Amino acid sequence: MNTMNTMNNNEKQSDWKKREKGAFWKKTKGSTTYLTGYLTIIDPFGNVIKERVIMFSNKTKTNENAPDFILYKSEDQNTENEPKAVAAKPKPVKKEVKQPEPSNDDEIPEITD
Repeated sequence: MNTMNTMNNNEKQSDWKKREKGAFWKKTKGSTTYLTGYLTIIDPFGNVIKERVIMFSNKTKTNENAPDFILYKSEDQNTENEPKAVAAKPKPVKKEVKQPEPSNDDEIPEITD
């Protein structure tokens, strides 16, 4: 009977694992508690993408229909304090354009019935 309970437990865990769409970790900074984590997204080509997100409680909640929490796309913390690289404008490339040779075919032909 113990083996049967273990199998049912494993099946339940497997079902939950298949339905999993992400994970969050609770963090505290000063008096603010928030969640960081990721959402697993599958793009149209079948690629699995882990989108980093951050969630805060809604401090401006004014009525019962307003959300309790708001989820944001997470900014990369490593580049937050670093200066952002600015791409230099590419210099225009001059190409020699070959002009077509003049021909006698430039006239509009007459259409006869």
